[in-house]
Amino acid sequence: MCLFAPCVLVAEETSFSRDVMTVLSKAGCNAGACHGNQNGKGGFKLSLWGGNPGSDFKALQSGGRVNINEPTASKVLLKSTLQVKHEGKKRFETGSAENRILLDWIRAGAAEDSNEVPHLESISVSPGMAMLTAQGNSLALKVTATFSDGEPVMEVVA
Repeated sequence: MCLFAPCVLVAEETSFSRDVMTVLSKAGCNAGACHGNQNGKGGFKLSLWGGNPGSDFKALQSGGRVNINEPTASKVLLKSTLQVKHEGKKRFETGSAENRILLDWIRAGAAEDSNEVPHLESISVSPGMAMLTAQGNSLALKVTATFSDGEPVMEVVA
């Protein structure tokens, strides 16, 4: 898992809550300036920063945003790659990791799994406090995320 580095990991099975929600957040789709706005944008409303995956799933299922019968015709793919007009500009390239995650999820039936996958319970960063005294100094941080299944995920960021 990459907590700070700009990366997207593709698992064997694409998960709505783990993968699709991550793509929507990374692209800024659920930000306050976009579809996470209290009124949404362009008739499409997502929860702010993905706070309610269940309602986001329902929103994606409406208005042709997800097309199970013809996945490549899904609005969520066409708009995010500017293959059709999108006021929110291009969010990622066709064929990018983000695009493949969305497409794989739709091709697999666009299932909702929020109640099945582990949820983030806590994040810890160490050292808890540090002071850098000179310009150009750096410090390695250890970030550990713990999930509801008890599985810790750690990354050291230099």
